[in-house]
Amino acid sequence: MSHDAAPVTSRRTRRLGRGVLLAAVVLLAWSFVATVVQTRDRQRSALDTRLQAVAVDRARTVAERFDRDRVQLLLMARDPSFVDIYDGAGRVAGVANGSRAVTEARAALRYLSTIYGKALNEVCFIDTSGAETIRITEGREALPAQLSTDESDQPFFAAALARPVGSVVQPAPYRSPDTGEWVLATATPVRRPDGQGGVLHAELQVEYLRSALADDESDVTVQIVDRATGAVLVDSRYPQVISPELGTPDDLSYAPLAGIGDTAGARDVDGSRVVFRRLALSEGNANDWIVVASAPRVARGLTAGLSWHAFALAAAALLLLALGGLVFRNHQQRLHRAATSDGLTGLANRNLLLEVVSEQLATAGRDGGSLALLLLDLDRFKEVNDTLGHQWGDELLRLIGPRLAPAIRGTDMVARLGGDEFVVLLRNVDDEDTARRVAERIVGLLEKPFQLGTLSCGIEASIGIAIGPRDGADVHVLMQHADVAMYVAKQNRFGVTVYEPSLDGHNPRRLSLLGELRVAIEEHQLVLHYQPKVGLAESSRRSVEALVRWHHPDRGMVPPDEFIPLAEHTALIQPLTTYVLDEALAQCRRWLDAGMDIAVAVNVSARSLHDPSFFDLVTGLLARHGVAPELLEIEITESAIMADPKGARDLLARLHDVGIRISIDDFGTGYSSLAYLKTLPVDSLKIDRSFVRGLGADHSDEVIVQSVIDLGRNLGLSVVAEGVEDRDTARRLTDLGCTTGQGWYWSRAVPAEELTGWLAERPPSVPVGAPPVK
Repeated sequence: MSHDAAPVTSRRTRRLGRGVLLAAVVLLAWSFVATVVQTRDRQRSALDTRLQAVAVDRARTVAERFDRDRVQLLLMARDPSFVDIYDGAGRVAGVANGSRAVTEARAALRYLSTIYGKALNEVCFIDTSGAETIRITEGREALPAQLSTDESDQPFFAAALARPVGSVVQPAPYRSPDTGEWVLATATPVRRPDGQGGVLHAELQVEYLRSALADDESDVTVQIVDRATGAVLVDSRYPQVISPELGTPDDLSYAPLAGIGDTAGARDVDGSRVVFRRLALSEGNANDWIVVASAPRVARGLTAGLSWHAFALAAAALLLLALGGLVFRNHQQRLHRAATSDGLTGLANRNLLLEVVSEQLATAGRDGGSLALLLLDLDRFKEVNDTLGHQWGDELLRLIGPRLAPAIRGTDMVARLGGDEFVVLLRNVDDEDTARRVAERIVGLLEKPFQLGTLSCGIEASIGIAIGPRDGADVHVLMQHADVAMYVAKQNRFGVTVYEPSLDGHNPRRLSLLGELRVAIEEHQLVLHYQPKVGLAESSRRSVEALVRWHHPDRGMVPPDEFIPLAEHTALIQPLTTYVLDEALAQCRRWLDAGMDIAVAVNVSARSLHDPSFFDLVTGLLARHGVAPELLEIEITESAIMADPKGARDLLARLHDVGIRISIDDFGTGYSSLAYLKTLPVDSLKIDRSFVRGLGADHSDEVIVQSVIDLGRNLGLSVVAEGVEDRDTARRLTDLGCTTGQGWYWSRAVPAEELTGWLAERPPSVPVGAPPVK
């Protein structure tokens, strides 16, 4: 090497050393910046998640307050005293002399005052002319001289009168002319059949919404902001006065939020981190509000208090670990996301769900808490794929998670199991009623149309609920029980079903009972009891209903509701139905031979309506026993018919054409369409006993019973009331126009021999007041 070359080599070496040093410094700086940025991002993400949960929860709470106010006013409007105070067109009777109707109306309005307390600014009843009839302001009743003669210019008045009865108007806040307070108005029309009525109106102080915004986190502020103007209406920290020049009480300022949709991501506003949530309100509510959750944004000085010497030493020591850790961490995060999230929807997957539920079950078992699993299956999702293609089917699945967000809390979890099955985990659930309410709200949310491209697609869901650890302390058992409940909900079109051991076909007792039931049918351990149906108007016996009983040699009397549903879920329903029909028609033949012309009614399951051989089975048994088709009545439930309406109509039409009578059992408890009912070959409707028992005590039950009787009469059908247990009920049914009764008032279900004696003692005219057989 030459001497001239040595300096060049030295310079190159120094440059290389400086380059390596510079690279090391840059690497250290990059490691520091990356650590700071990641730490700040985590803190910001955690803050954003917390603010989003608060915004969603408070928006739901405020919307529920609005809905509660609507419901309270609608319930109040149902009080008959508000329509009974009229004696002529547009005139109010008895205001001056204190008529009973007016006194009762005042009492009703005072009751509303007790519910809301000081939050209720005013409640009044206004005649269609605009004149106040009754007013209670801040708990005090107004004297006649203090009542306004014309409230027609109020923002709620014309809008409420224009709405149909049963609807509510909620205009934007305004200043009350009576108290000067800014108030939220709620108004609903009250109208008699002859057209007379008025407007029931309540004013709640805007400030009463502030209690719905309070948060345990002292650094979180929640506000309600008008979407059009950006004005702050309610602030969780202190009272806010609304004025035309409304501003904000702190350093937060909002431009008009007209561009904000239902939700908006977190953003920085004047030193605060802010999340917006648009309030979802019911029809008739003129308010368009945004719920704003804010907190001081993440501080920037993460290295404050650290000396550069200490940082340099720590950074140098951790450099290799930091570099390797960053690479490993990113790799692990990708692996974790792939292992715990669903690739299509971004929701938690089965693995993460099972892990979290296992942890929650362990915590609940130790602390005595409970959780709920809601297993959700989309109904007819295959039709979406087949009709629109898998691309839009996948898009629909991606929309499920965001659609469920308003129904759950920030601490809850939504997971996709696969296909069209989802699970919602509700932590810290008080009872099954809470879980059911959430599930029913989810069903309602999913019924709202999804926008898939240019098409609007509706979807329904079936949800099974299992409560842990009550229904299973192991995650797999709990999932299995939720699946059992979901299957029952889907099969019976219940929408939502809570797990019960009786639903589970894998219950050891049920499996044992299944095998024994097959033997019971073969060895004739089943017997039929009969309960008469009595004509009310003409006081004559009509027919009898055959009810199967099982006298088990070891278990004793097995309740029908334990073994009949078991048979309905298996192939045993066919031999059981054949057995009951054969025994009932044989007894009908014996009564005919004894000179008694008694028709027999037999209950038939949904499976029988789907059995192509059922028609031949029935007609064959009629021929074998020599019984006329007119003496056989088939009873089928609403839910069984609606499971396959077209198939049920075709089979029932064939049976009806040969003379067999058709009856819909337990009418009023199922899901039948009245439009479809008129096309069915039906002869009679049976009112469920749950409505009959409430006659005389529950006005709603009487309205339902009267409605079914009127429906039957208008369609030319006879109506049978089940569960008649006393003379007053029988007479009330007669007054309502019911044609037939059935119940313990005349006779419980008894063996054929005992009933034969009953029929012989009371042929065919049976007084309504005849004592029951005990």
